[in-house]
Amino acid sequence: MHASEVRSIAFAPDGELLVTASRDGTARVLETRTGTERVVLPTGGSLGRPANDARFDPAGRRISVASADERIRVYDLDGSELAELGVIERDGRRIRIHKSAVREAVFSPGGQYLIAGDDAGQ
Repeated sequence: MHASEVRSIAFAPDGELLVTASRDGTARVLETRTGTERVVLPTGGSLGRPANDARFDPAGRRISVASADERIRVYDLDGSELAELGVIERDGRRIRIHKSAVREAVFSPGGQYLIAGDDAGQ
């Protein structure tokens, strides 16, 4: 399983899947009935910084992973990365969204938004 401590655990809305986030830099999706591992996020292996939190969206089709590398990544259930949220473009400038480790990221009830908290209190 994980090579280091598990930092969060969350069930999919239907209870059929579980996602874990670990200090080893990965999140893992498991089937709750069998314990079978479905996918490791990111699929290429650890990003080298801890994964602090992993959550399903309300429909159970996407997973957000909040990381110590100041980013949130969103994946679909097969492990494909849908988005990396860390930098925005404004007036031709690149602005970092977070300047410290992201601790938690939660989808809104409708699933269209994410809210996140980091070590700097943002």
